[in-house]
Amino acid sequence: MNINQKISNLQLFFLLVNTVSATAVVFLQGIVAETAGRDSWLTPVIATIPGIYIIFIIFALSNKYPNDTIYQYSEKIVGRLLGKFIALSFVLFFLYLCSAVLTQFSVLWKDHYFPDTPAWVIDMVMVIITAYAVYKGVESIGRALEVMFPIMLTFFSVGVILVFEHANFEYIRPLLENGIKPVLLGSLPPSAWRCEVIILAVLYPFTNINKHTKSVSFIAIICIGIVLTVNSIILTSVFGAGTTNLIYPTTELFRRPDINVDSLFLTLWSAAVYFKLSILYFIVVLGIKQLFNLRDLKTVIIPIGILIITLKHLSFESVIETKAFLSSVFPPFALTIEVLIPTTLLIIAIARNYAAKK
Repeated sequence: MNINQKISNLQLFFLLVNTVSATAVVFLQGIVAETAGRDSWLTPVIATIPGIYIIFIIFALSNKYPNDTIYQYSEKIVGRLLGKFIALSFVLFFLYLCSAVLTQFSVLWKDHYFPDTPAWVIDMVMVIITAYAVYKGVESIGRALEVMFPIMLTFFSVGVILVFEHANFEYIRPLLENGIKPVLLGSLPPSAWRCEVIILAVLYPFTNINKHTKSVSFIAIICIGIVLTVNSIILTSVFGAGTTNLIYPTTELFRRPDINVDSLFLTLWSAAVYFKLSILYFIVVLGIKQLFNLRDLKTVIIPIGILIITLKHLSFESVIETKAFLSSVFPPFALTIEVLIPTTLLIIAIARNYAAKK
């Protein structure tokens, strides 16, 4: 595994957009619709705000420590002991994200195509191929995604066009029928998903930074908002209030008899999840290396993969449990790690710099 690789701004853009959108496109609408109802399409718009905010925070921190990941500069900001604890918190968070992503991949495939196949078989196949991607390094992941992402986006765009004639936009009216409160509450899961761009705090030293990098990151946040908003509007316009009863509304959309491209959709979606899990897996492995000052990472990749599978089976026993976790537990848990800790680190770093100048 080569950790001295670099990715381009374009590859960073694809990684940021794919990391958030890969699972959000399939699972988020069914969660948000329970709270926000027909106004759920507004939640990805609102979620753009914390996404933009966290990009500001990441660049403010990374500009101060351009050669360090958040695992490393946490120690420089708050000291060795507390810094190690913060770094460990991020490692465990990304590890838990890996298990959640693996769960979302596994339950969809098992429910739709392989009901008689043990879940651990599906899990092992995905972990083995992502482990190989981690072994090859972040540059290989970025290059492969650079090829696949335009294909996935093109299919999604064509799919939206195909179902457009079946949409009834009266389903999204009237606007704010129940007030703004359900929309604000419903925007919490999308905000937690959007702030998964915290991966930039780890990928920053692996990116060929130039004057366009910051703009590219902000554009990625805007593009995520556009994709998820369009997805939400189409799903609400096609299924109406029935969206709340669907666990995989986007999958059901492409399974409609008049479209019937669900096999192609599931294949491309699986590719998107593969890239998301690969980059999160890489970030966990890198975190272990930097946290414990390891030299050889080859022996760590497989044990972490086993840990991901084990954590998945200990944490999520069914798709209902997964949905409950993503709707209620994940938002406060994720936003604490993704927003509160980086903000606190930046405040402390600024205060220390100010005290040092005085």
